[in-house]
Amino acid sequence: MADHMNMTPPTNKILLGADSRVIRKIITLFLLIGILTFVIAIGAVYGGKLLDERFGTHPWLLIICGFLGILVAMIITVSITCQSLRSIREILNLPAAPSKEENK
Repeated sequence: MADHMNMTPPTNKILLGADSRVIRKIITLFLLIGILTFVIAIGAVYGGKLLDERFGTHPWLLIICGFLGILVAMIITVSITCQSLRSIREILNLPAAPSKEENK
């Protein structure tokens, strides 16, 4: 019963001793993705409702704007994540990810 009391919690070996710039970059990445997704979603819903009222197409333009908002949010999320991972690799002096031509 006392065995579990002496156990140390597992550590994350990737972030163990990581530069504070990496931690800030990760936190910034999560916050930026969350805020941008929220703003895009609100803008898509508001824009869709506004267009539906103007053209009398309720609810079709709202649905179309919603799907376009999801698509834009996904594209921006992937782009921001790739840029952040590149800069984190540079901070940690890790080799760059292999390109498609190198894998062939």
